[in-house]
Amino acid sequence: MLRWGILLTSFVMAAVVVVGCGGGGGGGTPGTANVLTFNGAASVGDLLTYTLNPSTLEYAYSILEPASARTTGAGVLTPVSGFGQYVYTTSDNDTVLLFPNNLCLVAPRDGDGLIAGVPTLSTNYSTSGLAGDYNYVNAHVYGTNCDSDHGTFRVDAGGTWSAWSQSNFVGVADETGTWVDQGNGIIYIYQNFGAGDVKVGHLMVLPGTSGGKLLVVDHYCTEAGNEKYGITLGIKQRTLLVGDLQGTLTVLDSDENAPYTVVISGTQVTSPGGTATWNLNSPWIGFAQDPVSLALPTVDGIIFGGNSTSIFAGVKQQ
Repeated sequence: MLRWGILLTSFVMAAVVVVGCGGGGGGGTPGTANVLTFNGAASVGDLLTYTLNPSTLEYAYSILEPASARTTGAGVLTPVSGFGQYVYTTSDNDTVLLFPNNLCLVAPRDGDGLIAGVPTLSTNYSTSGLAGDYNYVNAHVYGTNCDSDHGTFRVDAGGTWSAWSQSNFVGVADETGTWVDQGNGIIYIYQNFGAGDVKVGHLMVLPGTSGGKLLVVDHYCTEAGNEKYGITLGIKQRTLLVGDLQGTLTVLDSDENAPYTVVISGTQVTSPGGTATWNLNSPWIGFAQDPVSLALPTVDGIIFGGNSTSIFAGVKQQ
């Protein structure tokens, strides 16, 4: 596609992670009827809980860690017209794009960033719902510099994970570590830099019967010499077919707060930046490549992607 942005911070409605150079917040509790509870991470790694009443559109959140960032927030979502269902603004004018029971996306009000997340669980992930091979795009912050990347990510049932940058599982992994399921839809991920395991972030998955469908990883490593803050968005690796994802999508971009429309017809993709043609399963299976970006479309109506400096996410209009 021809136009996408970098990830960042603000407000969360799912097991959500962010990356970038910014932040946001508020306080309260929604009504009790039909309340949904989510886990999340915001402001480059802040762990939080989030609740939503789908009947009244009231929401509330509480940041749990780090201790220095503890705060609460609340408000009421307002529907946005012109994009099908499930597009809202918050009380703070953040834009929210919700794909019920699957994915939540948020663009902060200042137009500088993007948040993505998946629903919480009340038990451990099943092995079949977690383990698998994923393609990913990510964005990271090193000091005041932001960049993006793509590659492959493997979650093993035995409690280890591995990541390959710009490679389809070729050779030795660039990063490896262990994971521990917290039993609430959040998995702690660890790396060993020579002096024992260090927690470097949180991993969340939207489970599928043959492995996870969506992978969301929050990176928050403060280890001296290995500092890294950011987000990874992944889709379970599979061969793409023409027609897997067709129609009109709503996309959130970190370059601006407002949502916009993308239309996919066959392998032709039209966005506000122009029209491009996808080369499916390039540079390897699961990716759709055009001259300036890589996309990860799914048959479920969700898309992740990015280019050399940014990443994006969207869902098919309902």
